[in-house]
Amino acid sequence: MCQVENVVEAIPIRVVRVVLQGIAGGLAVWRESGARAVPGLYRPGLPWRMGWPGFAVSVFGLPLLAVALAGGAAAYAGKPLTFQMGWKDIPYAYLWLLILGGPLAEEFGWSYLSDRLDEWLAPSLSTLALGVIWALWH
Repeated sequence: MCQVENVVEAIPIRVVRVVLQGIAGGLAVWRESGARAVPGLYRPGLPWRMGWPGFAVSVFGLPLLAVALAGGAAAYAGKPLTFQMGWKDIPYAYLWLLILGGPLAEEFGWSYLSDRLDEWLAPSLSTLALGVIWALWH
């Protein structure tokens, strides 16, 4: 893993690392089935199906849970809870998490790999293989 002092310096490295999986999945589908099949790989990640309650939980609930867990860990360690991110950084964090780090990035590559493993292996072995590959990647 690359250690970078400044988080801003790490952004290009992380974007390339994350987006390449989605691009590789698209290229593999193109190679196997032609250019007309490529949108079929990306289409499931684009519709808005979550609804407002799910959106509210993801926007407000998950960050609150993260703060609560960080506070618990800090209290357990006997250290004060500190934040490295200011209020002005929050929009960038959501941009990263919701777009660059989520549905428009590596998930398409994992989807492609999952579908291929399902063709070659039984469901339980496919899941195990994907889990091992995912763990090694991350």
